[in-house]
Amino acid sequence: MVDSFQRLIKPQVYNWIHDSIHEVIHMNYKDLQNGTVFPQAVTEFIEWCGEEYYLPSAMRKTANEELWNLQQIKWA
Repeated sequence: MVDSFQRLIKPQVYNWIHDSIHEVIHMNYKDLQNGTVFPQAVTEFIEWCGEEYYLPSAMRKTANEELWNLQQIKWA
Protein backbone atom coordinates (compact mmCIF):
# COMPACT_ATOMS: atom_id res chain seq x y z
CA MET A 1 0.00 0.00 0.00
CA VAL A 2 1.34 3.41 -0.96
CA ASP A 3 -1.20 5.62 0.81
CA SER A 4 -4.72 5.60 2.14
CA PHE A 5 -7.73 7.92 2.31
CA GLN A 6 -10.34 7.86 5.05
CA ARG A 7 -13.35 10.02 5.92
CA LEU A 8 -16.29 9.61 8.24
CA ILE A 9 -19.45 10.32 6.28
CA LYS A 10 -22.09 12.41 7.99
CA PRO A 11 -25.55 10.87 7.53
CA GLN A 12 -27.92 13.06 5.56
CA VAL A 13 -31.05 10.92 5.24
CA TYR A 14 -31.50 8.79 8.35
CA ASN A 15 -31.12 9.95 11.94
CA TRP A 16 -30.24 6.54 13.36
CA ILE A 17 -27.89 3.62 12.72
CA HIS A 18 -29.20 0.08 12.49
CA ASP A 19 -27.96 -2.18 15.29
CA SER A 20 -26.15 -4.49 12.86
CA ILE A 21 -24.20 -1.54 11.39
CA HIS A 22 -23.37 -0.26 14.86
CA GLU A 23 -21.88 -3.68 15.68
CA VAL A 24 -19.56 -3.41 12.67
CA ILE A 25 -18.43 0.23 12.87
CA HIS A 26 -18.58 0.65 16.68
CA MET A 27 -19.88 4.20 16.32
CA ASN A 28 -23.22 5.75 17.01
CA TYR A 29 -25.15 8.38 15.10
CA LYS A 30 -23.79 11.18 17.26
CA ASP A 31 -20.20 10.16 16.40
CA LEU A 32 -20.97 10.47 12.69
CA GLN A 33 -22.41 13.98 13.06
CA ASN A 34 -18.82 15.25 13.06
CA GLY A 35 -18.24 13.59 9.68
CA THR A 36 -17.98 15.05 6.19
CA VAL A 37 -21.02 15.23 3.94
CA PHE A 38 -20.75 12.74 1.06
CA PRO A 39 -20.36 15.24 -1.83
CA GLN A 40 -17.45 16.92 -0.03
CA ALA A 41 -15.83 13.58 0.82
CA VAL A 42 -16.02 12.49 -2.83
CA THR A 43 -14.50 15.78 -3.97
CA GLU A 44 -11.67 15.37 -1.47
CA PHE A 45 -11.14 11.77 -2.58
CA ILE A 46 -10.92 12.73 -6.26
CA GLU A 47 -8.47 15.53 -5.45
CA TRP A 48 -6.47 13.14 -3.29
CA CYS A 49 -6.28 10.61 -6.17
CA GLY A 50 -4.61 13.16 -8.43
CA GLU A 51 -4.00 12.64 -12.12
CA GLU A 52 -2.57 9.14 -11.92
CA TYR A 53 -4.20 6.65 -9.62
CA TYR A 54 -4.56 2.91 -9.24
CA LEU A 55 -7.54 1.40 -7.45
CA PRO A 56 -6.77 -2.22 -6.55
CA SER A 57 -9.85 -4.30 -7.12
CA ALA A 58 -10.85 -7.68 -8.44
CA MET A 59 -12.81 -5.67 -10.99
CA ARG A 60 -10.43 -2.73 -11.43
CA LYS A 61 -12.14 -1.57 -14.62
CA THR A 62 -15.42 -1.26 -12.73
CA ALA A 63 -13.76 0.60 -9.84
CA ASN A 64 -12.12 3.06 -12.23
CA GLU A 65 -15.41 3.55 -14.08
CA GLU A 66 -17.13 4.30 -10.76
CA LEU A 67 -14.52 6.93 -9.92
CA TRP A 68 -15.03 8.46 -13.37
CA ASN A 69 -18.80 8.48 -12.77
CA LEU A 70 -18.32 10.25 -9.43
CA GLN A 71 -16.22 12.89 -11.19
CA GLN A 72 -19.10 13.62 -13.59
CA ILE A 73 -21.67 14.33 -10.86
CA LYS A 74 -22.58 17.98 -10.41
CA TRP A 75 -23.07 18.17 -6.65
CA ALA A 76 -25.63 20.69 -5.42
